[in-house]
Amino acid sequence: MKMRRRRSRTGPWPLLCLAVSTLGLPACETTDSTPLPAEITLTLSPDPVTAVPSTDTDHQWSAQFTVTVTESAGISGTITSVSAVLYEAAGGIVVVSGEEVEYNIRVDSNTNSLAANGSVPILFSADYSLPGGGREAAVDVTVSMIDDNGYSQSEAIRITVQ
Repeated sequence: MKMRRRRSRTGPWPLLCLAVSTLGLPACETTDSTPLPAEITLTLSPDPVTAVPSTDTDHQWSAQFTVTVTESAGISGTITSVSAVLYEAAGGIVVVSGEEVEYNIRVDSNTNSLAANGSVPILFSADYSLPGGGREAAVDVTVSMIDDNGYSQSEAIRITVQ
């Protein structure tokens, strides 16, 4: 009986890896054990945000909106800070007039724990008065977190209040 030698299409590497792994050496492992960071996105609701007359006698306008923090890489974490800064705006552009914008922003959330592939809604209530007397404002919201793999990150969203 005549024997034929079969050639491997992948070359000699499978046999070499088999020999190395038999010796207990990790030379042919291709998995990367470096942990990955969480991936977060911020979304706004409602969009657009509309201001209404404020019931606070110290401010002219009021707006409420929710920023939802969503994790999409399957890595949980902790929201460590939330900041919001309100500016006077025109056509979605921040107006820098040198005059101070008076505002009060309250933040409400049920938790600071962000589950893997989960989301956390954060409610913002803003009362404000603008130097120009108008109601259009821009609010920059920044959310910072540290994930369970030790990575810190921040995401920001600009919100136009009409």
